[in-house]
Amino acid sequence: MTLFKELRRRNVFKVASVYLVTSWCILQIISVISPFLNLPKVFGTGITVVLISAFPIACIFAWAFELTPEGLKRTHEVDQDDSIRLQTGKKINLVLSSLVLLVLGFVTYGTLQDNTTSDLVAPSTILTKNSESSTESSTASVISIAVLPFVNMSSDAEQEYFVDGLTEEMLNSLARVKGLLVMGRTSSFAYKNKNIDLRQIAEELDVNYLIEGSVRKSADKIRITVQLIEASSGAHIFSEAFDRDLVDVFIVQEEISQQIAAALKLSLVHENTQYNLALTKLDHISVEQLVIARAQIGEYAVQPIRKALKTLAILNQNYPNTAEIIGLQSYGMMILTGINGNLDLESLIILAKQAININPTNIDALITLGVIYEFSANTKEQAKQMYQNIIRYHPGTIYGYHAMLDYLEESTTPCAELKDFVLSMPVGVFGRDKLFAANRMIDTCLTPERVTSLPMKISEGFQHHLDRYQLYFGSKTDNNFVIQTRWADKNPNQMFLSDLLLMQNSIGAFESAKKTLLQMKNLSAPDGFRQIMAYLSKYMYELNNSDFPDNAFDFYQHEANNMSDIFFVAALVKEATNVGSNDAITRYLSGVPDFPINVVNSYESVGLMMLQYQAGQISQSHKTATKLLKSINEYQQKHPASFQFYGLASSQLVAAFYSNELEQVSTILQDRFTKDYAYWADDIAVMTVALSPWSTHPTVVSYLNLIEQDRERVRAKFDID
Repeated sequence: MTLFKELRRRNVFKVASVYLVTSWCILQIISVISPFLNLPKVFGTGITVVLISAFPIACIFAWAFELTPEGLKRTHEVDQDDSIRLQTGKKINLVLSSLVLLVLGFVTYGTLQDNTTSDLVAPSTILTKNSESSTESSTASVISIAVLPFVNMSSDAEQEYFVDGLTEEMLNSLARVKGLLVMGRTSSFAYKNKNIDLRQIAEELDVNYLIEGSVRKSADKIRITVQLIEASSGAHIFSEAFDRDLVDVFIVQEEISQQIAAALKLSLVHENTQYNLALTKLDHISVEQLVIARAQIGEYAVQPIRKALKTLAILNQNYPNTAEIIGLQSYGMMILTGINGNLDLESLIILAKQAININPTNIDALITLGVIYEFSANTKEQAKQMYQNIIRYHPGTIYGYHAMLDYLEESTTPCAELKDFVLSMPVGVFGRDKLFAANRMIDTCLTPERVTSLPMKISEGFQHHLDRYQLYFGSKTDNNFVIQTRWADKNPNQMFLSDLLLMQNSIGAFESAKKTLLQMKNLSAPDGFRQIMAYLSKYMYELNNSDFPDNAFDFYQHEANNMSDIFFVAALVKEATNVGSNDAITRYLSGVPDFPINVVNSYESVGLMMLQYQAGQISQSHKTATKLLKSINEYQQKHPASFQFYGLASSQLVAAFYSNELEQVSTILQDRFTKDYAYWADDIAVMTVALSPWSTHPTVVSYLNLIEQDRERVRAKFDID
């Protein structure tokens, strides 16, 4: 009898097969339960070694022994006529078949999961800086994921900031995974310390997967446990515990990102170089401070951010030329600027550029530069490049797409191109409510006749997004005043109160405006951008016999990059008329930077030609106005719906006067303003100053009368004074 036949006769092959399949099942079970039992990683390794070592023993055992009705006996002691090895073989076959079916079921489930994931493919295009119409397409699979706040397993409650910061670091790390869309901090942290079913959270966030985990820190050691969960079934796709030295916390987040990407069959866009330099210098205490600083900035409150900036300033001194420290420092300063309203553009730009020079992919610096560049007419195009780089280097972060859409809207991008951009975004970038609101806004521009009325009751999220688009994009309507009033009542901060004050003055509700001014004064906030705007509006409408605010000139000159904003310029021109001197206008004009004169910068362009005219540079003012009028006229001819949507008729009218195209002004007033145009939103105080050189012209008189009549209508409509 050959050896092969003897092995078959003694069921060695069958025993070996059962052993291997059973071992595979045991290892799968261990990989799932280990994180929940906090078992060390070596436990799984030990079991694997034991199973491999025992395999030859099992085979030898099957060769040497046979199961009989009397129990186990040595094979040579059993008479072949009394042997029941055939019956035993059938039982082994049954066990083996069951195990194989189990394995096939598991593999089939995984295959179906992969197919489900691949069904989420959507084209992703990004507008390039060379052409507004050109696109760069991406056909990568798109999967949405939310990182829930990690649980602090340490006995020290003070470690909560550290754990939150580590969660945010994980968000940033996963954002580099191509084909993965990561929900932002605000969305994920809304579920902190809430006992809600994971499937419900996934449904509310509209994501395919969730990540949850825990952190246990002791001295300079750390354990991070992470689970990747399928939203639809609640099944754990990936689960692992990582034990590391605290100083290696950024290395372990890289490992986690790579393993999660591998589990979802995705890949990183670039290797994480963000922390490479720091890892060679920072000790474990500094690493902890850096993580905590990110969490403090993420609270979006003054005191925590100031603590973070103080920490980062010390870290920057101790570890100079470290991109992650400098970038986060610039980002924190930018957030604090948004809260306080104090602008220090020069310092912010220097810090952010320093971080970018060290590491071009630093997301904190990219966001900071994008926001700051968008603030000034001469750097708006650079803001677009920053947002493109965020999408390029961090395709998983939703912020890049949100910021790009906002930029396109604020830049009066034609509505058809807005529609193309929204359609090109990966599925899941916007939640259902925001996507519906964005599409409704664009459809209001392109096909207003097809926009249906909304039901009486809509979700709070949908209402918020509708309000935001109505308030900040497109032309103004009476509903803008309703929305701004509601927002200021709900959250009476400097920004909302200042914007409400400007609207109240625009409609002539001066008594209400005085009450809003008192509210702003009671906030005891520093004189930042919002306060300056309030003071200027107060001066323009001569509330309480106000004087030109002393700090406005220096603020706009030094902190606002000499912007030729039409609102500030109108106040400056009024003050020059009152004092009988143009010296301040000449000084301010000399510092205004060069910027493109076009539709995108229409308000700044109008402000510039006003400055030039008042400074006696009539010829230069005429050239500026002619260039702007040509740009607006071409835009109106190519994109008539977008021209009306963005309310460009008022800028077109003013540019026609300053370019001495007086034959056009009557036609513009009669034909370019829609029947439902909200004239009150043009701000009669600003337009009176802007058109003062032609104050007796019939078209100017008619236009200002239309504004005044509309102000009276709105005050009566809302019963406000």
